[in-house]
Amino acid sequence: MKVERGRLGSFFLFIGLVLWMIFFFTDQAKYPSYGYFFVGAALLFLGGYLWWRDRKPPPETARFRSYRRARLKGAERKARKKQKKEEKEAKQQAKQEGQATR
Repeated sequence: MKVERGRLGSFFLFIGLVLWMIFFFTDQAKYPSYGYFFVGAALLFLGGYLWWRDRKPPPETARFRSYRRARLKGAERKARKKQKKEEKEAKQQAKQEGQATR
């Protein structure tokens, strides 16, 4: 069974917070147990790392749809223009080589 890292991270965050709460309650009773604090802090950092790392990218919005489309068309146009230029240069070079061999 495959466990998602984000869910595991959420679990560690929750357990870390519970351990910190236990530490603060023991601190209020004048008998602090520092083990709960350090283990809770480690679990909070580990859980935060796993949860943050497994985030999915936000869905693409339609906010700048027209701008993106225009930019892509411009890039395609540049690529076609560059390809035509290269073909033209290749033909000219072949023509020059043909004349040089005569």
